[in-house]
Amino acid sequence: MRRNKFKRYRVAFPTRIKYKSLPYNENLKKIVKIALIVGILYIFLGDKGGLIRFIELKIEKNRLQNEIEQLIEENKKVREEIKALRTDKKFIERIARDELGLVKKGEIVYKFITVKEKEKEKEKEK
Repeated sequence: MRRNKFKRYRVAFPTRIKYKSLPYNENLKKIVKIALIVGILYIFLGDKGGLIRFIELKIEKNRLQNEIEQLIEENKKVREEIKALRTDKKFIERIARDELGLVKKGEIVYKFITVKEKEKEKEKEK
C-alpha cells in the first residue's frame, strides 16, 4: 500500500509550462527589446566610441592624408626650385626678369597697362 500513498492527492498538471501564458513574460520581452535598442543606439551614437565618432575620425584621417600629399608635392617643387637656383643660370635670369623686373643693358621694356591695373593705381592714389 505504500506505493500508492499519493494516489488520492493526484492533481492534473500540464506536462509543459507555457511561458507565453505567463503575464510577466510579455513585460520582460518588452524590457529586453528596449534594452537592446538602447544598447545598440549607444553603440552607434555614443559620445566617445560610437559609429558617428568613427566616421568623423575617418573623414579627418582622409583630410590629413590629402594635406600630407599636397605638402609632399609642394616640398618636391621647392627642392627642384632650390636646385635650379643653385645650378641653372637661365632660371636665375628668368626669376630676375619676372619677379624683380630687371633688364639687360640695351633692352627696351614694353609694359601694357590694362583697365584693371589703372583702377588699382587710382585706388592706391586715394
